[in-house]
Amino acid sequence: MGTSIAKVFDWNVGRTGLSEKEARELGYDVVTAYVPGPDKAHFFPGKKLMMIKLIGDRKTGKMLGAQMTGPGDIARRLDVMVTALTLGATAHQIANLDLAYAPPFSPAMDTLINAANVMKNIIDGKAKNMGYFEFKEKLDDNDVVFVDLRTSEERKGKVVPAKNLLHIPFEELRARSGEIPKDKEIVVFCILSTRAFEAQVILNHLGFKKVSFIDAGIHFWPL
Repeated sequence: MGTSIAKVFDWNVGRTGLSEKEARELGYDVVTAYVPGPDKAHFFPGKKLMMIKLIGDRKTGKMLGAQMTGPGDIARRLDVMVTALTLGATAHQIANLDLAYAPPFSPAMDTLINAANVMKNIIDGKAKNMGYFEFKEKLDDNDVVFVDLRTSEERKGKVVPAKNLLHIPFEELRARSGEIPKDKEIVVFCILSTRAFEAQVILNHLGFKKVSFIDAGIHFWPL
């Protein structure tokens, strides 16, 4: 499995199983999911963020590897993935694990469960994600419109230097969807991509055909 974990200054890093590159070299139809989230309930003092990357096989749904980083507690999530990979679990099975919950230890829906659900939705064709490097390449594309779903207060953080950028807070999306051109590719984003996936689904239901969300939001990515 090659399981390893280390402390790098204030951040934790860990991995187990195949990397994305290794999985592709072995001939798998690779699918990845990047999902950030807190290590404790969002309202609990001392919560810290982590980023989870899952690597899976699109054809079977089987999980192939996992990588985790961030200041949050990744150790027990990594051990869950070691067990899951050893037993040949699929994204659908991991998404239904009944992991222990109490606010000092995890969110009600653990970040690992969220990551498995994102992977499951990508495999099932419900979630249309866009990787960071593709996102960077499209920032100056005239045929792509980026929709910033963050609130005005949240936008005081990272600025996305997109050529075609609309600011429509998530809560206003349905009412203001007419401002979004239907003849363009649409890329939605927020801080951690939770709202962005919901926005993708909403826009699909409103008749927008080519909509995707940025993997993991923009909190962890350099801009």
